Amino acid sequence: MTTQLHRLHTVSTELVDFVDAIAAGDEPRRLLLIAVASVDATGVGADQDVAELLAQWRNAGCVEERLRRRIIQKAERAEAEAIDDQLSDAEQDRAFNRARAFGCIHFATSTNTDRLRETAYEASFALQGPQGVEQILRGYSG
Repeated sequence: MTTQLHRLHTVSTELVDFVDAIAAGDEPRRLLLIAVASVDATGVGADQDVAELLAQWRNAGCVEERLRRRIIQKAERAEAEAIDDQLSDAEQDRAFNRARAFGCIHFATSTNTDRLRETAYEASFALQGPQGVEQILRGYSG
């Protein structure tokens, strides 16, 4: 099988292999696990919109578009904080990680055909490395 290059390749080719090995029927559960790990690691789970989005996703298997738009707005605000020179390096790093977690949730709940790769990419940064995502995927393989 020829793997099409994706930005996930810049993170870890091993992670690409894990992602590509996931059966389509297993994808929804993996997406949820990766998204929840990112939310937990960055603290964005305390956000009301994130909590509502996750509840909708768990209960209905889909999410209202208005919530997805709010998540993107939050990601954009966190991205702006991540490059705000008035914030400390630690605050900028936390903002960057939050932005990645919001991005992870956004992609995980999308209908994008590359959503598992996009989710894994964003989560790799929210979790401060690909190992957390690889562990989630490894833990549920086979």
